[in-house]
Amino acid sequence: MTLLPEYAAQIADAHARQMQQYRLVYAAPEGAGPTAGSLSFASVRSGMKLSVSRTGRVQ
Repeated sequence: MTLLPEYAAQIADAHARQMQQYRLVYAAPEGAGPTAGSLSFASVRSGMKLSVSRTGRVQ
């Protein structure tokens, strides 16, 4: 018995979810405190799903 087919399916699924993933990085201005304003994300593209992750992993 081998787990290679299941492992390959998981890799293919992760690739399909991440191939249209974009990374946005925000750095607060120097000297700004931990509550220096708010941060928001938006898109005008219909059908696009936005999600935020501290680790970069797709949920």
